[in-house]
Amino acid sequence: VVFVIVYLYYMLNRKSKIANIDEKYVLITGCDSGFGRAIAERLDQVGVNVFAACLTDSAVNELKAHSKKIIPFVLDVTNSEQIKNSVALVKKKLPDGKGLWGLVNNAGIADSGFIEWLPMETFRKVADVNLFGLIEVTCQFLPLIKKEKGRVVNMASLAGIQAPPVAAPYSISKFGLVAFTNTLRFEMLAFGVRVCCICPTFFRTNILDTEKLVTGMNTLFEAVNDEVKESYKDVPEKGKCTNID
Repeated sequence: VVFVIVYLYYMLNRKSKIANIDEKYVLITGCDSGFGRAIAERLDQVGVNVFAACLTDSAVNELKAHSKKIIPFVLDVTNSEQIKNSVALVKKKLPDGKGLWGLVNNAGIADSGFIEWLPMETFRKVADVNLFGLIEVTCQFLPLIKKEKGRVVNMASLAGIQAPPVAAPYSISKFGLVAFTNTLRFEMLAFGVRVCCICPTFFRTNILDTEKLVTGMNTLFEAVNDEVKESYKDVPEKGKCTNID
């Protein structure tokens, strides 16, 4: 009972513990839709100053229409030049002496398919966005995070803890992200910077668009050679993962 009371008190009063929330600045990547968009809109709602990085111009325009306070801009996390330009933009918009209170690395993509069906380019493409792009964004913005003794929040996935079938490129990138987060957490302790990793399960975001996933799987299947096609003809009946402990 005591624990429940203490917990409820904490939950009800935690907002009041963030002093001067309207003076906090947070950068979020992948704000076109899903978690990124929801986080940007929620933080804006409670008074945080939000830099919202989007992949498309249309998403930037949508966020501009949603709020006059959010600062949206285009950022492809695999584009080093755009990352550098984003750092310059954020520095220009920040008040003198201010850093970033938070960085939320949310941008991500997923491609599904049996490993034997997937070209190496798919593995590289997913890793470039979900892992290497994220690492570069983090490293470029760390000086601003350290200045504010802020925090880095990396959006990983349950697939970064337990690898599912037909999602190898995505899972590999998320396992790497979890490892990167754990290492960065230790290295940032001396600077008072907090680093955490969130591993959501299955949520109805664009990354889990069933129609898109099925279409992608069918396209991959049509591209493999006849020998591979023949070997997988009974997979829907036989490959139900009933042998997983």
